[in-house]
Amino acid sequence: MPTNDKEYMKNYMSKYNNTEKNMEYKRSYYEKNKEHIKKLQRQYYHKHKNDPNYSHYLEYRLDLQKKAYQKKKPYCTNYYTKREPRNTDIKINNGKYTITF
Repeated sequence: MPTNDKEYMKNYMSKYNNTEKNMEYKRSYYEKNKEHIKKLQRQYYHKHKNDPNYSHYLEYRLDLQKKAYQKKKPYCTNYYTKREPRNTDIKINNGKYTITF
């Protein structure tokens, strides 16, 4: 039944996609092909991880991950940040003697 009515096709496909038989088929297909699907996903990721046009872009994802972590733990500092040398004097007093840097 060819038709151009988008609403009709949307309703028709929603009824088809929600049937128990269809859900069972989707689960069985995934279980049978789980390793192959994971392999394809890995290949796709490695193919596009250095391309900024894709969501797999590694630098962008790492930057998002850093920002989310900093929101969650605001008092944590980045390991690679450069710290300025201290200008204050350090004194260690061990009772009998004092060490100054």
